[in-house]
Formats: sequence, C-alpha cells, structure tokens
Amino acid sequence: MKAEEYAWMAALEKDFWWYRGMRAITRSFTRRPLAAGPKRLLDAGCGTGFNLADLQQWVPVSLAVGLDLSAEAFRWKGRQLSLPVQADVIRLPFRRRSFDLISSFDVLYTLPSADEVESALREFHAALSPGGWLLLRVPAFPFLYGSHDRAVGGQQRFRRKPLCRQVSAAGLQVRRVTYVNSLLFPAAILKRLFYRHMRATESSEVRPVPRWLDRLLHAFLVWEAFLLRWDAMRFPFGLSLLLLARKPPEADK
Repeated sequence: MKAEEYAWMAALEKDFWWYRGMRAITRSFTRRPLAAGPKRLLDAGCGTGFNLADLQQWVPVSLAVGLDLSAEAFRWKGRQLSLPVQADVIRLPFRRRSFDLISSFDVLYTLPSADEVESALREFHAALSPGGWLLLRVPAFPFLYGSHDRAVGGQQRFRRKPLCRQVSAAGLQVRRVTYVNSLLFPAAILKRLFYRHMRATESSEVRPVPRWLDRLLHAFLVWEAFLLRWDAMRFPFGLSLLLLARKPPEADK
C-alpha cells in the first residue's frame, strides 16, 4: 500500500462512512458466535490498528496481537498496538494453536496468486486453536478491479464459491458467508467503470465526502447490518465478501 494511503486511512477510519458501516456489519455478522471468551486474538494485516482496537470493544479478548508486513503501518502510534509484529501472513511467526480468533480484513487480496492465498489460509489454520474462529473480509468480483485496488496494493478480488473452497481446503469449516456493501452495488459498478475509463490518477476511494453524503451512504450499510442480525440472511452480491469459519474442535488431536 502507498504510504499516503496509510495517512488517509489513519485520518478517516474513525468517522468515514465506509469504515463505520463495515464495522457495524462485522459486529452484526459475528457477535453471536464470537460472544464467548476470553479469546487470544490476532489481526493478520492490522494496518494502523483501528480494527484491532474496535474488535476488543465487543469481543472478549485476553491477548491482542497486530501483525502487518509494512513498517509504515506501525508508525501510527496513536493506535496503541501493545503487541505489534512485523511479518508476512504466508509465514506466521507463531506456534501452532496460539490464537482463538484470527481476523484478516482486506489482506488476502494483496497476495498475487491463489497459491499464496492458500498458504496464508493454511497458516491461519495452524495458528488457530481447535474450535478457534477465522474472520475474513475480502473485496469481491474481479471485474471491479481498478485504481482503488492498485492504490492500496490489491492484487485480486474474490467470488464466494471459490473463496469457500479455498477455506475448506485449508481444513476450516465455513459457518457463514455473504457479500456485503450490497445495496450500493449498482451505483458502485457505474462509478468503477466510469473511473476506469476517465480517471488519470491512481488513488484510493478513501477520501472525504460532504457530510450529507457521508450520512446517506452510511445509512445503507447500517440497514445491511440490521438485516444481517438474522443468521440465514445472505446477500447475493456486493463489493466485499465477509466469511466466518471455524477450525474443527477435534483438529490437531
């Protein structure tokens, strides 16, 4: 990811509509299965650390570790990463069964190949304790790849069924998966296709918008979060994929 994008992320991730909305969606999607604790938590690809801090507000956590490959991520000391680790998700520097919950938000798509994605998933499986949980979010639909993805280091976008197969092949049981950021999907398609032909600069979409627009866009995501309170709810399309998987309790025995 470009250094300037870390600066924008740190400046906006508390209040920007997308970040607030996706946090609401993630809470709604996972609160019930992740309510028990305490948990040893690893955020694999923690960026500036905001998501790791937020997870600790609603998931019982006894140990929180933030891992990122980029040294730039750890320059934002306001995030108070008590246990920062600089390492690659395809080579985790931890013992087997070290964590009860691993989260990884928009990180697998920075890996250039399916083989590396599968390597990371196997690493996650090894680092999880039996019965532990994996929470993934990745950008969806390869045809939407564009300047935003390039600016933040994205290499590939995903579809639901192939991602589920990769997670299952790593030895994890997919418990829930859905596309999210779905209500805005038609407008997002038009915007991405327009920018693909008209935009000259290579920057992300993480930029301030007028307050009225921020509130409007956030409202769409809040409505999705409300709908996802029902376990059976699954959106058929969206800009991102959200997946919750579990390591079988009998694994490694």
